[in-house]
Amino acid sequence: MTVRWDLGGGSPPPPGTAPAVSAGGKAQDDFVTLCGGNRYTTTLHCLNSAIVKLSKIQRAVKVYRGMSRAALPATFWHPSEANCRGAVEVGVLSTTADKDIALDYVHKFVRSEAEAGRTTGGIVFETKMGIVDRGAELEWLSQYPHEKEIAFPPLCGIEVNEINVEASCLLVNVRMDVNAAQTIEHAVSKMQRSVLQLLDIMADELRLQGAPEPAVLPLLALRKKAAALDPSWFNLTTNYRSATEAALEARRGVLSDIGDAELWDDERASLCQPSPSLLPSHGQRGSSRSSSLSTPGARRASVASRSTGGGGRREEYR
Repeated sequence: MTVRWDLGGGSPPPPGTAPAVSAGGKAQDDFVTLCGGNRYTTTLHCLNSAIVKLSKIQRAVKVYRGMSRAALPATFWHPSEANCRGAVEVGVLSTTADKDIALDYVHKFVRSEAEAGRTTGGIVFETKMGIVDRGAELEWLSQYPHEKEIAFPPLCGIEVNEINVEASCLLVNVRMDVNAAQTIEHAVSKMQRSVLQLLDIMADELRLQGAPEPAVLPLLALRKKAAALDPSWFNLTTNYRSATEAALEARRGVLSDIGDAELWDDERASLCQPSPSLLPSHGQRGSSRSSSLSTPGARRASVASRSTGGGGRREEYR
């Protein structure tokens, strides 16, 4: 369900209220004239990110949203195949923590319609925010702080719990779902995260097949370098391709080195260690310990150094 603001004239309705108008008209003409075709995509992402971040410090309270000149779509009345009722709001969802503001807006609309000889009603959404599903309080920066506006980010799910009639309006108890909301940092770092996940998958696959840990070190070193880069670096096609090719080349080098016997020395040593019940007594332990078991750490460091520094493998992004 998408509700559009009526920008045809006059002051906008207060937060937590939303009149519905048809597409097109003056609002669309103003968009073309004033914005010149610029959809302000980055600006909208940053505003959405601000709402998401501010919601993390918001107390979970009940909020309300009044609507006029609108009817609930069929998805609010009839359950889907998943036995759910509701919709998704594609824009910012404005609500208020003051129930009277939402009810007053609806009642004024109903009275004005009655004076014109028309009988109608309004709609008020009511929801209790939870641990995750919270909006951002805008009272501290609003020109109208008394309206107690709380905004939910775009793509907010609205799931119907129950619908009741209160006075001249429908009171719809809903549950908000904001799990789809992302910060600007999360959006910018998508390509970087895909490279890091690729390296993690490669390392986990090798470990699952029993590869010794020194063999995996080139992949871990490459992952550390990728994680230290600016996330926006990966958003250039050439850079992303370079990072992906470097990951694949590092994996090929690891597979080539797995046949090196020195990489398996520590694993062999750990398998040869006796169980605690078979260890010599305290007085005998110093003299009977094998010298080969006292140096695996030094040998691992030597092998790891050779594995990550030699072989001419590409481990840096160029």
